[in-house]
Amino acid sequence: MKKLFYLLVITTTFIACQTKKETSPSSDAPANALGYNLDSTENTAKVQEMINQLNGMDTAKYRSFYAADAIFHDNLDSTTLDQNINMFNSFKANGISIKVTSVGPIWEVVNKKASPTGVTNYVISYQYADFSKGDKTVKVVINSVDAFKDGKIVEEWNTYDTRKIVELMK
Repeated sequence: MKKLFYLLVITTTFIACQTKKETSPSSDAPANALGYNLDSTENTAKVQEMINQLNGMDTAKYRSFYAADAIFHDNLDSTTLDQNINMFNSFKANGISIKVTSVGPIWEVVNKKASPTGVTNYVISYQYADFSKGDKTVKVVINSVDAFKDGKIVEEWNTYDTRKIVELMK
């Protein structure tokens, strides 16, 4: 019996001293996946910083996040970068200030196949903004999709309710 006990102790000690091989789940996407999502990337940080520049109405720094030929689709109304910045200047000229009070959720979609314009990376965010004029403030939720190519935003889609903003401009 003692021999069996010693054999069990030696076997257990030998097994316990062996190097364990760590296995981690595979990070490969399934073969039929079209892409994957990331919650924190260089591009999501760029969108956050771009929003900070917008809050400060620093249009020169805001412009630096976009390709020179970037296209904007605000509620499906397409504009250029210059036209987009002119819209912000128009708000400012009419005494309207914009402050994005929070961003969330925000994530990046990386597609395996590029779009016809060569884009594979899109940052999707929900932005909560206050538009203010005098003592009146309206809250607007903006759904934004930013297409990135070569580190710059080349196309942006924004969807939001314009009724409150139009009322504020009166």
